[in-house]
Amino acid sequence: MSGTTRPMYPTALQLGLMPGFALQDGDLIAKLLTTSSGGFGLGATVDHNIEGTGTTIGAAKQLQSSVNIIGTNSVTNHAVRLPLLSPVTSVRVYNRGSASSSVFPPNPGQSIDGGAPGAAVSVPDDSAREFMYLGNNSWISHEIG
Repeated sequence: MSGTTRPMYPTALQLGLMPGFALQDGDLIAKLLTTSSGGFGLGATVDHNIEGTGTTIGAAKQLQSSVNIIGTNSVTNHAVRLPLLSPVTSVRVYNRGSASSSVFPPNPGQSIDGGAPGAAVSVPDDSAREFMYLGNNSWISHEIG
């Protein structure tokens, strides 16, 4: 691949992490690898008491943290939109509101769980889902609680 450059990420030793089979904190690694140009992950960030907005991808509230807690949704299907991420980076959405929430991909051309491009996935009240970006405009999700 002539003319293509890959971003240079620091090594484990340069980040102060122990190489080998030692246990590592994934959020710490993501935070250390985050760069000013967008980076590798969102780090150990939590956004409490989010309220979804609208019912379309364009009107949905943009998420900006690794862990997002919807606490005040009172209208069914009020929506949030996943952040732009690098492949194999995940985001968690906890819905503690009194109604289900819709979670849209960040772009209309992206799909979640093999659904239609731009379509939302429902997160019922009192439940949680983890969303991972696989690259190639594809996301997967699974229920975590």
